Amino acid sequence: MITVLPNLITVLFNLITVLLNMITVLINMITVILNMINYKYIYYKFYAMFSYRIKDMLLAKGISKPYTWLGSIGIDHNAAYRLLGTKKITYIPLAQLCKVCEAAHCTPNDLIVWDFNHKKSTVTPEDAPKHPLYAIRPREATNLAEKLKKLTPEQLRALEESIDGMGSN
Repeated sequence: MITVLPNLITVLFNLITVLLNMITVLINMITVILNMINYKYIYYKFYAMFSYRIKDMLLAKGISKPYTWLGSIGIDHNAAYRLLGTKKITYIPLAQLCKVCEAAHCTPNDLIVWDFNHKKSTVTPEDAPKHPLYAIRPREATNLAEKLKKLTPEQLRALEESIDGMGSN
């Protein structure tokens, strides 16, 4: 009986240790879930006022088939569909953003728009023009092809000279 008691105490001690480990794992899981909930709350609260204008920017650069173009620079069809779709995107992996920027010769600021009129924005419309983010406010998409059609031959030559001068910088 005396030898059984230490074994019983060891078994109970091991059982308590296992239970404490399980409780620790459970607490860690709950912490992760709470952090995820908090992250989503912060993400949507503060960053939902940004949107992407990838398709508009590509069309303005004369890329008439943005989906095909994205595929040609190594972005898979699911990602291209997501980037160009009508559904609002909440994130773009940095690797994809970098690919688009490098291939389109642009910056992330050319692809992102700040909506200062968004209901969650803390900047008032009156103060928006003074804010640094105002530089990436929504603008009307430019159709350069239509504008070029309206230029005279002299204006086209001047534009070409101006563009050639830009390339030598």
